[in-house]
Amino acid sequence: MSPKEFMFGYKSTLMTLGYQFLPSWIDFDKLGLIDRMYNFKGDYETVYTGEDDITKAGLLDTYRGSTKLPQWEGYCGNIQNASDGTKFPSNLDKNETIFFYRKSLCRAKPLVFINTTISSGLKGYVYKFEDKALDNGKYLEKNKCFCKTNKCMPPGLLDVHECYYGFPIALSYPHFLDADQSLAEMVDGLKPDRRKHESYMVLQPESGLPLDLAVRYQINMALNNVDKIEHVKKFSNMVIPMLWTENRLYTLPPSLASRFQLYLNVLPLVVQASLYTLFTIGVIFIVISLRKFTKSSKRLPSNLNWNEPSMMTRERKLSYVAEGRRKMSAKEMDIYYNSLMEPLNQTIDPSTPAEQHIVGEVTSDDNED
Repeated sequence: MSPKEFMFGYKSTLMTLGYQFLPSWIDFDKLGLIDRMYNFKGDYETVYTGEDDITKAGLLDTYRGSTKLPQWEGYCGNIQNASDGTKFPSNLDKNETIFFYRKSLCRAKPLVFINTTISSGLKGYVYKFEDKALDNGKYLEKNKCFCKTNKCMPPGLLDVHECYYGFPIALSYPHFLDADQSLAEMVDGLKPDRRKHESYMVLQPESGLPLDLAVRYQINMALNNVDKIEHVKKFSNMVIPMLWTENRLYTLPPSLASRFQLYLNVLPLVVQASLYTLFTIGVIFIVISLRKFTKSSKRLPSNLNWNEPSMMTRERKLSYVAEGRRKMSAKEMDIYYNSLMEPLNQTIDPSTPAEQHIVGEVTSDDNED
């Protein structure tokens, strides 16, 4: 078996027969480490649409119909609200822990905020995997559920053999970065370098869009006691590095970057400038209205001095007019009253018709007037 066949698939007659006659149990016709890691046959996921909570849009709800992975118990198996790397929570909070899940990692790993930066012309939050994320309970009590047997793996290793058909596989950071020192002592030539081997993600905080990321991990063969196998007994109880991989996003495509710069950088400034402009125009209109109102109020005789001679003369003239009107009204009432009472004092001739008396009186009154 060549290294390529070991990694990407090795065909054998026995496996081919099993695939043909027992397809429900053996659903592959070749077996390789990388081939099994990236086999997505039969996988399906459900994700949030954001209808109820926009911040969850794009996050995982279930994997193969469950919110937990069957390989782990309790906290360790939870993948709900994790991201597969294409979309993280919107409106990121620096104090909030977010989770990253990939099938090849066989778990959801926590990410914590480190600092801020600029990437692709956009503001970004830098996240890294939580310290001791690959601990198996030695330092973090909550990680004890990653220890499947009484013999737990050293800190820095994750036993994932149940995720890969029983292959004795353990994952770590490249060159055993941040792993137990005993692991590095077994192998020569390891040079862990945080700049080269550490994983990180730069996320746009409002949208949760990844701007730059590097996910690096190492695939190891975690062998148990193989003393009975002559050719490999020298590797007994050793963790042997096989290879390390890097999933990389250097930057956004230019078309996508320019679009997000418009949405997240330009448009908010336009909206803010429009608000300030409208506010300024409103203040100007209010000031102009107040000035016009003040000028018009100054034209009213609100500050007249009633002690001035001219005002006294005007007031006296007005009082004369009113007194004259009262006298004329009294005289008119006297004349009207006398005109009513005067016919009662006249002698009425019985031989004269009543109509003549009335007409005569009216005529005499008219003449008097």
